[in-house]
Amino acid sequence: MAFYQLTTTNETYETTGYNLENMPRLLGALDYVCAECAKRVPL
Repeated sequence: MAFYQLTTTNETYETTGYNLENMPRLLGALDYVCAECAKRVPL
């Protein structure tokens, strides 16, 4: 499983090393992504 990030200059970054065998790491990464998205949502 990988996560992708698209920058404002249309560059794409990919992470690797997330799998279902290490759920705490995967869920931690998902929590981080969701928290970063929540910071950018206008109230």
